[in-house]
Amino acid sequence: MAKSVTVTAVAASVAALALTAAAAPAQAKLYTVAFSGIWNPSAAVTPYSAPNESFAFGFKLLSTFQADYYDQAPDIAATTQFTAYSYTLNGVLVPGVPDDIAFFSAAYGGGLALGYYDYSVEFGGTTLASIDTVNPDATLILGKYSLLAYLQQQGTGAVVALTDVPSTGSIVPEPAAWAMMLVGVAGVGALARRRRALPTAA
Repeated sequence: MAKSVTVTAVAASVAALALTAAAAPAQAKLYTVAFSGIWNPSAAVTPYSAPNESFAFGFKLLSTFQADYYDQAPDIAATTQFTAYSYTLNGVLVPGVPDDIAFFSAAYGGGLALGYYDYSVEFGGTTLASIDTVNPDATLILGKYSLLAYLQQQGTGAVVALTDVPSTGSIVPEPAAWAMMLVGVAGVGALARRRRALPTAA
């Protein structure tokens, strides 16, 4: 499946956040994945697209999750373990949820796909999750992204909608996960201050 996409660089603050998360204990946290964009003027009218209409979607997923299955391993990891899913078209909620959400490796163009039974809403251009085929599991990559989206008809591979401009989105920790990370950083800071305050032996 060809992916012609534009990618923007991840901000330095996001890179620092990723390093902070990597230094934290290896424990899965709940992350929120969310993207939004505008379909171009020639987009087909479907439940998920319409000319010049805005779209947005979001869901929650553990930072490290076990893939329900792999396709063309190690290129694709699909999961059904997401929660709090929503997709809106021009601000109106579209009923239903995807059969699965698939994350693509860099070798397959990166991004993700929302796999409905009739259409697949796909984003490509940079890797959003690292895929481990040994366990097997995948780990979401914290960051802010700019990807091109397109809507593909299932079974035919026909692209029926594209975005004129990159769709923006992010993968961020849930507030509770942020709180845990901040508590950990504060604890390290307090320990460092205490050590500096201890008298040195003569």
